[in-house]
Amino acid sequence: MELSGIILIDKDKGMYSNRVVEKVRRLLKGVKVGHLGTLDPLCTGLLPLCIGRATRLSQILMKSDKVYQTTLLLGIETNTFDIEGEIIGEKDFSSITLDKIKEDLKEYMGQIQQVPPYFSAKKFKGRPLYKYARAGEFIELKPATVTIYSITVLDFYDNEVQLEIHCSVGTYVRSLAHDLGKKLGCGACCKEIRRIKWKNYDESRALTLKDFCDSKDYQMHIIPLNEVLAGVLTFIELDDNEVIIFQKGKDFLFSQMRNRLQSNDTAGMDGAFYQVKNAAGALLGIFVKRGDYLHPHIVFKD
Repeated sequence: MELSGIILIDKDKGMYSNRVVEKVRRLLKGVKVGHLGTLDPLCTGLLPLCIGRATRLSQILMKSDKVYQTTLLLGIETNTFDIEGEIIGEKDFSSITLDKIKEDLKEYMGQIQQVPPYFSAKKFKGRPLYKYARAGEFIELKPATVTIYSITVLDFYDNEVQLEIHCSVGTYVRSLAHDLGKKLGCGACCKEIRRIKWKNYDESRALTLKDFCDSKDYQMHIIPLNEVLAGVLTFIELDDNEVIIFQKGKDFLFSQMRNRLQSNDTAGMDGAFYQVKNAAGALLGIFVKRGDYLHPHIVFKD
């Protein structure tokens, strides 16, 4: 049986996301492996890995929301926006109050414009920004639109502020810390960052890389695609004849499929993705809506 689905690894501090992928790939011998959103070496927590045919869905699954917990250090600015970088400024933070922090955080709720840190894996002309920065070339990209759904202050003591942040894909917690520090007037950087939730999965579903490597049954730790996609993508069930048409890559009229959508949302936004299943509930692939048609975007033929 081919291994396929999602593994949730609890990444250790100091570990590179790509190294985790490489180790699991070597372990599974020939099975495709990728990650669904990098975690900086400083960061710990949930690193979702896609296994087997799930790698073909990576661009869809990467769009999932995430929740982080981070500790900010007030009064310290660094070139990496975290404590592991070079300190480039120190300011007095003694006048900062909890009320002031909560008030200024309101500015970062909802859709905001955010610039990635100079030292990040975000790519510019095919190269990660951190490679330019290490060579002394600091590339400032145009601000990107991200969404902050909630920010909660968990603790505030001395110059440390602990936050919990629910955000969209593409959000940089380090940039948020840096921007908040500027707003407060004292500067700030991240002391630690932990991803505690990805989609509907929290830390209780994750295991360390060591525990996964030591496992005698890899399959038991892999979350099936049907479970991962449930509640994320509406599905359409095809009969046997339609399955053959789908697997040949031919389009379907959306109007003829609308009443089969397994949800209340039947409007069908252009670019929307839909799971495709047979009568037995097996995942056959993904439709994408293009104009009046549903086009086979991903087809699993085995």
